[in-house]
Amino acid sequence: MKIFSVPPKSFLVAIITFVSLVDTGLPQTKEPIIAKRRAVPVATVRDPQTVKFFVEQFLIPETQIDSIDVIDIVGDGFNDKDILQVYPSKQLYNLSESDTAMNVMRNWQRGGFITVVASKNSRGQFEARSKYPVAVSMFAGLARLLESTYEGKQLTFLFDYNGITNTAELMMWGHSEEELIKTPDPSKQFAHDLMIYVRSDTIEVAKPVYDIVIIQQTVSDTVLTKPTANK
Repeated sequence: MKIFSVPPKSFLVAIITFVSLVDTGLPQTKEPIIAKRRAVPVATVRDPQTVKFFVEQFLIPETQIDSIDVIDIVGDGFNDKDILQVYPSKQLYNLSESDTAMNVMRNWQRGGFITVVASKNSRGQFEARSKYPVAVSMFAGLARLLESTYEGKQLTFLFDYNGITNTAELMMWGHSEEELIKTPDPSKQFAHDLMIYVRSDTIEVAKPVYDIVIIQQTVSDTVLTKPTANK
């Protein structure tokens, strides 16, 4: 049975429109209800034979289907509590009970996404561990950047980077509006590291010297850094 139609991969916890309620009998609330985004696992099916299989199993009344998204709404694995979205119509359907289809979906690998969780230590620094060093490095950089530019207590964001199309998208919610409209302090936007250079030289004298020896040396070093947009 068809449920409703929404934009692809855009899932809102709540969509509420507030109007003036005067003797309408509708419920009134003093606290606003805010719509938030939520990231959920989605399995995309593009193989024509597999698409045809799901169309037959779930009795989808459409003939032109290019791909299917199976959306794990609850986050407990793909099962009959989830929904299915077909393209290009973008219609959503309930997953009816089908043991055959469920057995296929249970074999899907739930890979492709990484979660890095950390808490602050006694020195006030986040400690994150993962088998992916690059993910830990990105986590540390994001944590430092947020703490240096954002003074709010909570913030959730989703960053989508595409190196093929050279595009990027940042979506934020659960933030403090007052903190985001502030002008960032340029001195706090980037981390400044301290580099200590130590050099040791040895002068060997073949025979004793009884006169005063004055050694004068001029050292010139160059530190190469990658160019940035600001330099």
